[in-house]
Amino acid sequence: MIQPVKDNILLEKIQVENVSKSGIILSSESKDEKNIAAVIAIGNDVKEIVKGDKVIFESYKTTKIEYENKEYLLIKEENILGKII
Repeated sequence: MIQPVKDNILLEKIQVENVSKSGIILSSESKDEKNIAAVIAIGNDVKEIVKGDKVIFESYKTTKIEYENKEYLLIKEENILGKII
């Protein structure tokens, strides 16, 4: 497992369904990239986010990591825009 340090947070993107409000299945080209992820692990200096939170984040401020055939994102706490409650 990856353990973030300092104020870094490890995220796993949440899959967004490709179905319109009317029930039509959309192709992958028409799907908007969603910046919603689940918090997998946090560094020691993270203050407002806890493991298991669902968050909205700035995608261009992440580092993509592939580990054991899964893709994760590493981001600083200051680049988390909000929690989904």
